[in-house]
Amino acid sequence: MQASHNSKPQRAPHFATILHALRYWATEKPQAIFSTFCGENEESVTISYQALDRQSQKIATYLKQQGLVNGDRVLISLPQGLEFLSSFLGVLKAGGIAVPTGQNSPALNEIRKDCTAKFSLTLNQHLSSSFFNQNIDVDQILKNEKDSEPKKVESIHILSPSDASLIQYHFKKTSRLKGLVFTHIHMMSCIAALKNKLHTENEDTLLSWLPLHGNVGLIGCFLYSLYTGSHFVLMRPQDFMKDPNRWLIEISKNKATISMAPMAAYSLCSRKDFKFTTKDFDLSTWKKALCFGPTISLPRIKNFFFKFEKKGLLPQAFIACYGLSENGLAATVSSFRSDEWLSLRDISRGTPLLDQEVRILGPDGKFLGERKTGEIVLRTHSAAINYFNGSKFPKDLYLDRWLKTGDEGYLNNSELFLMKSKKIYPYPSKTLLARRIMSYIMTGPILSVMSSLCSLKTFIYSLIQQKKLS
Repeated sequence: MQASHNSKPQRAPHFATILHALRYWATEKPQAIFSTFCGENEESVTISYQALDRQSQKIATYLKQQGLVNGDRVLISLPQGLEFLSSFLGVLKAGGIAVPTGQNSPALNEIRKDCTAKFSLTLNQHLSSSFFNQNIDVDQILKNEKDSEPKKVESIHILSPSDASLIQYHFKKTSRLKGLVFTHIHMMSCIAALKNKLHTENEDTLLSWLPLHGNVGLIGCFLYSLYTGSHFVLMRPQDFMKDPNRWLIEISKNKATISMAPMAAYSLCSRKDFKFTTKDFDLSTWKKALCFGPTISLPRIKNFFFKFEKKGLLPQAFIACYGLSENGLAATVSSFRSDEWLSLRDISRGTPLLDQEVRILGPDGKFLGERKTGEIVLRTHSAAINYFNGSKFPKDLYLDRWLKTGDEGYLNNSELFLMKSKKIYPYPSKTLLARRIMSYIMTGPILSVMSSLCSLKTFIYSLIQQKKLS
């Protein structure tokens, strides 16, 4: 029976962990395609729910055989691809804590030391044995046909939603790596809240080129698709950077209904010449175009939608989001029922997601009313619990359980408007470095290492390190 992602619409239940979601969909529609990976030269490979379940089981079994115990950290040093999906789920099945780094991350050694990783999942022994003697070649595990029906690792029955499942590394003010610890329940809270807002079901197709080792690519795209049972189309970040229009071509080709990207991606596509080489290029299926980032330029977003309006992209597809790393994913999401946002002066970041609260804090530490500008603070169930190694968040990060974002904004009819981002990055001038980054991107050398980027902050850090070495 040939696998297909087309299936009868079915509402996804609430899952305690992402492994319960995998088991559910692998049972309900085993032969249906879960993910399509768009590789080089527009070649694509697919994996079904059943195959994903079996491959992750192989990896989990191997990790257990190698001595992994519950709570051990495992680096996932893999490029963008289907192997990453199987490996991440395999680590969780074995009871480990996944630490996504991407391939060739400039901070890999620092991450390994900080989280005291016991194993590292790679491809073709990519890391030298002198660097780390516990490398595991995922490709060899998956190609081993001797164990077509791998022995079950029953950790899913003993996993607790409160167990740590993920460590996400980010650079803070001091330029030092900090590993944010997320439990299963934190990840599920993020996903369930977003699903409640977007109303995604298993007939949807979500397309992403965002790095899988970043929050949005991992939780907001991969795990979100698995939770909802929707078709997940995956691209490589370097393919987008090489030709931003490839993103839109793949949306049309795969009839994607959901895709998300930072403001810069929309700007690149609205500026770059797009040649409509095929008559069947159509963006009418793209019903939810999510945009996030410190700033969302209304003129540039308008340019993007006006440019592709003739190809079926409707203004009401635009959705603006607001969130931060400590929150795991989005905190607010906008919802426009028409093209009303085209006439607005400021872009609304929307209303809080399920189980999330947003308030505005004044300089005196008191909450402000509507249409008064102050610091944005959040209270949520999906925030990370602490940094790895037991270090707590700085005292000034919280105020009576309210997470202080450092961003400036105001509320109007319960909708959030972001005025200024005060997040401090480890460089002196955002504008100067942004231009330098764009120069690197447009000249091409950075394309070969784009797959290793955890986030924009990691990218910036790598450029700074290269500058120091030179």
